Amino acid sequence: METITIVSIVAAIMGIVQVLKVSGLPTRFAPLTSLVIGIAFLIYFNHGFDSQALFDGIVAGLMACGLWAGTKTTLSPTIE
Repeated sequence: METITIVSIVAAIMGIVQVLKVSGLPTRFAPLTSLVIGIAFLIYFNHGFDSQALFDGIVAGLMACGLWAGTKTTLSPTIE
């Protein structure tokens, strides 16, 4: 897949997971949810299930989870 497509999918995953968390999804399930959504998106966009779609979906889900955690950690004020 092209880089811009993956970046767009990662942003969409982050948004969907955030909406689900606001709707009541426990925070501890957010990484698993982003992984499942990433796999589903990439299977859909690759028009079928194959090993590349599965791998790309896992990477996109983990990127969304890691990008959110890294941004939150970087931007949150430190408590001393």
